[in-house]
Amino acid sequence: MKNLIFTFLFFGLFSCQPSNNPVLQETEKLSKSDSIISKAIEVYGMQNLDKANLEFTFREYYYTANLNSGEFEYTRLIVNPDSVYDVLNNNRFERFVNGVKAEVDSLKAVAYSNSINSVWYFALLPLRLKDEAARKDYVGAIDLNNKTYHAIKVTFSEEGGGQDFDDEYMYWFEENTLKMPMFGYNYSTTGGGVRFRVLESDTLVNGVLFQDYYNLKPNSIKTPLDSLPFLWIENELDTISVIENKSVKVIFFD
Repeated sequence: MKNLIFTFLFFGLFSCQPSNNPVLQETEKLSKSDSIISKAIEVYGMQNLDKANLEFTFREYYYTANLNSGEFEYTRLIVNPDSVYDVLNNNRFERFVNGVKAEVDSLKAVAYSNSINSVWYFALLPLRLKDEAARKDYVGAIDLNNKTYHAIKVTFSEEGGGQDFDDEYMYWFEENTLKMPMFGYNYSTTGGGVRFRVLESDTLVNGVLFQDYYNLKPNSIKTPLDSLPFLWIENELDTISVIENKSVKVIFFD
């Protein structure tokens, strides 16, 4: 499935000169990662999404989101052949089948909630990196195709981090544009795995930049995240799908 032609060349690794004080080193890492993410959010035009309605189609599902100053309501609709309408907000998950509320056991409710939240997590990157449960660590920088990319590792606190709080992510931001054309993550659910996503295309909608990705995987679930860009340019990753959000709409409100 190695059906992509990659032309990026690896030129080397380098890192900034840190302070010799361990406490200052940690503060510098946090400050740098937070600064990069905050500026990237502005580049993507997502700083005003605290009051907005969004919608798009992902595969056979129609998704909407109402974001209102920390309150959210996500919905997901599929008609095949029955109408199944899921609603997830700050307080609960509910499912309606052909307009009638359905009984959903707790385990399935968690699974459905995680599935919906995952779609919106990726759709709203890099904004979601500002979540309180996200712990950011500036790793360093790499040179690819004569461009510098800053690597930021993200882990999650158990409180507020969701069922999969132990997942690890790494994001690469291009130094000059602060766009994020690639990121990788590992997960332990459903047997575990590692994924690497590379920009396929982007779309500007009402001043907000959304990205679609090629979804790739390495041969081993133990592959370190920081090795993924190098495996990618060596064509050692398999393409398993394309993540595309279609017919995206954004409406801001006061």
